[in-house]
Amino acid sequence: MDRPIAPRPSVTLRGVSKIYGAVLGVNRLTLDIYPGITGFLGPNGAGKSTTLKIIAGLVHPTAGAVKILGTHPRHDQDVLSRVGYCPEHDAFYPELTGKQFVSHFLRIRGIEQAKSLKMATLILDRLAMGTSMNRKIGGYSRGMKQKVKVAAAVVHNPDLLIMDEPLQGTDPEARYLIIQNMREWAKQGMTIVVSSHILNEIERMTKRVVLINEGRVYAVGEMEQIRSMMVNRPLTIRITPRDIPEIRNIASILMKQPSVLSVKVEGIHLMVHTKDAREFYTRVPAILAENSISINEFMPTDDNLESLYYYLMSQQRW
Repeated sequence: MDRPIAPRPSVTLRGVSKIYGAVLGVNRLTLDIYPGITGFLGPNGAGKSTTLKIIAGLVHPTAGAVKILGTHPRHDQDVLSRVGYCPEHDAFYPELTGKQFVSHFLRIRGIEQAKSLKMATLILDRLAMGTSMNRKIGGYSRGMKQKVKVAAAVVHNPDLLIMDEPLQGTDPEARYLIIQNMREWAKQGMTIVVSSHILNEIERMTKRVVLINEGRVYAVGEMEQIRSMMVNRPLTIRITPRDIPEIRNIASILMKQPSVLSVKVEGIHLMVHTKDAREFYTRVPAILAENSISINEFMPTDDNLESLYYYLMSQQRW
């Protein structure tokens, strides 16, 4: 029986470093990225943007080797025509319309004007820009600008799409639309590398994640592995009981649980600090039900990526 052929990586980084004067932006980074969506997770300043710019061919590494779509971009500049890049920061011509802006990127690639305007219209329609594509970018909302940046990055149907914080400042409807399109492009064979400092954003896009901090890859794996890190660390949980007068009685019940380190009453809320979130989530709901305690809110306050990093660093696991 023939064995299935393993997919080839679309991007390979080997010992890649980037130094800006006395600042080390990326530190001996080694990584393979495959077709589909890969999420780069890390707090602000972790090295995500520098890594993405290196992959996009916009920044040359100080050391190490980069291969994109089977070739070395420094030796084969043509490969960069198969790459789309959506930057974190805006760089618009505010006097242009959204359609003109996206068309401009196609004109640079040598596509004649009529065809470029048609292609721009199609991708902006797909991103639900409607008649707004004919308005000047200077009057756009943050979410509309993000849509235009995404459209400009993907309008030429690249094989590799690099997106740096593409959901930043978007409303829920725009986020849903961008994510749905990303999933569809990935199904069609595109390799998408997307960065975020918000765990839940990446979780809605993909299960494949890369954890980056201080310019280094800390972990590569499935989202479930990252979630397990979150569960097995100390966590603060905000609980809001339905019967507020019973709040101190509830606090005393919770303090008896072996997984609870402390309970603090803050107005109508209980702030519960637990040393074992997994045990807390397993046992406490049943205990509250046994005591006929109804809860309006049961929400972790630090279930986010940055708090995970701070915890891991405090445990010297980097």
